Amino acid sequence: TENTTDLKLSAMADFVGGLGGSFSVLHSDAIARVAHLPSSKIYPSIIWWRVLLPELLPDVDRIIYLDSDMIVCRPLSPLWELNLENYYLAAVTNPMHAEMLDWPIQLGLSARSEYFNSGLLVMNLELLRRDGCSKKIIDFATQHPEKVHWPDQCALNKILAARRLHLHPKWNVMNALENAGSDVLDETAIRHAFEQPAIVHF
Repeated sequence: TENTTDLKLSAMADFVGGLGGSFSVLHSDAIARVAHLPSSKIYPSIIWWRVLLPELLPDVDRIIYLDSDMIVCRPLSPLWELNLENYYLAAVTNPMHAEMLDWPIQLGLSARSEYFNSGLLVMNLELLRRDGCSKKIIDFATQHPEKVHWPDQCALNKILAARRLHLHPKWNVMNALENAGSDVLDETAIRHAFEQPAIVHF
């Protein structure tokens, strides 16, 4: 119910405020724009909202997006200070599970190492807005649902991977790095990521 939602939001605002942060709620009817896009019980249609962030936050030029199943272990200031002038976003390369090996080819990427994980994104909203990327991503997913295996992540890769700044894997430490990361990431970097993680992704 609405009252229950208000209570939960109030509790979250108190929690964040108690830690010295600020909390704001964005109300939007954007769900109607993405309801038709590929989704599942594991990946509900709300995951597509991050594709709309350039439009939902028209006065914001840059954000750091984090999936809810992440724990931040170190300051994020190095991410905030990145030079993204010519990049749509910064992200960590996704380890290549067996079922994913041909996804980059299907999407037209130049190499497997070009496919990024969308759990942690430093997004250049200004450039994404200017180039109409939200519409391009949604159009691709609508026209080629057979290529959208991990719903919005594949569509994001298709449109944005060519202008992605590669991040060290310490910024998105996934279990899969241990057994599937060496094909696309430097082993020294992987070892460093596990020893000194900045963000852990469950």
